[in-house]
Amino acid sequence: RTLQRFKERMEERTVYGTTDRQSERALGQSRLAHLNARQLTLENTLKQTAREVTAWGESGETCPDIERAGLRVRIGHIVREARNIVRDVLEECGASAHSLDNPLQRALRDVETLSGHTVFDLDVSTESYGRLLLGLPSNTPL
Repeated sequence: RTLQRFKERMEERTVYGTTDRQSERALGQSRLAHLNARQLTLENTLKQTAREVTAWGESGETCPDIERAGLRVRIGHIVREARNIVRDVLEECGASAHSLDNPLQRALRDVETLSGHTVFDLDVSTESYGRLLLGLPSNTPL
């Protein structure tokens, strides 16, 4: 939804110092294309990861530590990229997008709050996963 709101805003917003709508400018068009590609890639990664997590849950088997650690790192990257996409959208929208009554500001606030949860801490999860990849025991609970 954030990307859709950005597209709608581009069609209405006039670039400061010009009479051009943001949607008429090549740079805006390019940024929209990049953001769209990133979002589609992220959605595909999220769906694939969700399928893998669901399969482990439904299998009744215990997911091996190395597999679980790898999934946790991928989930952390998904959350980080989602946050970065929303940040980039707001950067393109200008200062007024940060107004409290703007839904884009709320999306940023929500994703910032979510990404701050300890389960998505990539420093911790990548250290654990790296240790397991090297044949060492994990130093954190998985």
